[in-house]
Amino acid sequence: MMHVEIFQPREEHQSAFLAAVQRSESVFDRWVIPPNTPEKYADYLRRYSASTHYSYLARASDGTLIGCINLNEIVRGALQSAYLGYYAFYPNQGKGLMKEALSAVMSLAFDTHELH
Repeated sequence: MMHVEIFQPREEHQSAFLAAVQRSESVFDRWVIPPNTPEKYADYLRRYSASTHYSYLARASDGTLIGCINLNEIVRGALQSAYLGYYAFYPNQGKGLMKEALSAVMSLAFDTHELH
């Protein structure tokens, strides 16, 4: 069984991320349009550096990227909520790895980010 690590994306993850996006285009179809150029990746990093957005990448124990999980439009105050979005990268979709990654991000959402 593979172990899944989650981490926040940084500049040094750009080449692995863009390669994963390129090989996964047929998986995404029309459901998601992740950053697919260096410029769009830089925009993605800027967006997810704000206090209203968090992004996490999931990596398998063999080092391959599994997917991306985003907490978007975080509302503070009494609501303490966010929208959750995610997508898997080929060839790791359909293996249950995103389930493990989502569980880890949900723990962070409730414990670290103090969402309800």
